Amino acid sequence: MVLVGLLQYVKPFMMKGSIHFALNMSFVIGAFFLLVGVIEISGDLSIEMYLLAITLYWILIRVLMSDREHERICAECEQRSCTHSLQ
Repeated sequence: MVLVGLLQYVKPFMMKGSIHFALNMSFVIGAFFLLVGVIEISGDLSIEMYLLAITLYWILIRVLMSDREHERICAECEQRSCTHSLQ
């Protein structure tokens, strides 16, 4: 589920609206299920902290991918002045 959430910005998976929302939710739910699974299986605090660090890394990657996509869209836009500009 996490992988599907991260793949939404790869060309074949780029979608709009409710599908985009569902992919974002799959990312969050997948990360939650991973955490719950690790807690149930190991109960080791160091493994849980490692998973939380990886989840934060995935969130950072997700945000960076989103920023890159917004930059691409703005670069292709024909409008000179825009309220959605990233500059």
